[in-house]
Amino acid sequence: MAQDSRAESPAQTDREAFLRANILSILYHELGHAVIDLEGLPVFGKEEDAADVASVLLVELLHSPEDALQIARASAEGYKGEDILRAKAGDEIALWGEHSPDMQRLYNLVCLHYGADPDGRAAFAEAFALPEERASLCEEAFDLAWDSWTPVFDAMQARTDGAPITLHTDRDGPIADLLAKEVALLNAAYAWPEPLAMHYERCEEVNAFYDADLRAVIFCVEYVDHLDSLYDVVN
Repeated sequence: MAQDSRAESPAQTDREAFLRANILSILYHELGHAVIDLEGLPVFGKEEDAADVASVLLVELLHSPEDALQIARASAEGYKGEDILRAKAGDEIALWGEHSPDMQRLYNLVCLHYGADPDGRAAFAEAFALPEERASLCEEAFDLAWDSWTPVFDAMQARTDGAPITLHTDRDGPIADLLAKEVALLNAAYAWPEPLAMHYERCEEVNAFYDADLRAVIFCVEYVDHLDSLYDVVN
């Protein structure tokens, strides 16, 4: 088996936490695409934005409030890092792209996470300078997202004849272990209308994506390497 080079150590605790949080946030985003596809959901607007919302809600549903806060904070830092790299490279914001600009994704994430608990997460919103005019709308925005997505997740949880996610990888180490634990957690919580694969592999590109033809979420090793370097950008 191929081996991940990363090993847990006290000096790497913050880096490992950043990696874990961003991997989970990205994984849930791709699973949002899978849910939209396999459950035949309508999408009013950009699917990438809908998948971002699904990611925030899966964090809330599957993790403790403390872990959810840590994941949201690291994910927001990840978006900030991507914007820093873009600016350093002299690239213009890709307003034509499928994804919203990184800083807009950051504020959308911060708003939704804050909106889930405005009293308890005020410091989080302040840390990312969420303007008051946006913050005042976030509880309503979270409630709308919750009311839209949780009936879908509830139906997946209640399904008795569904299929599981299966992990396919030739690698071992902390990241493969994290994905294996996550697959087990997701399979304990939800059942899919048909089998869904998750691949952790080299792709020759920095990417993570849902392949509708394969019914598979592909998480590229190169993306993990990119996230590892992104930690240094924001720290």
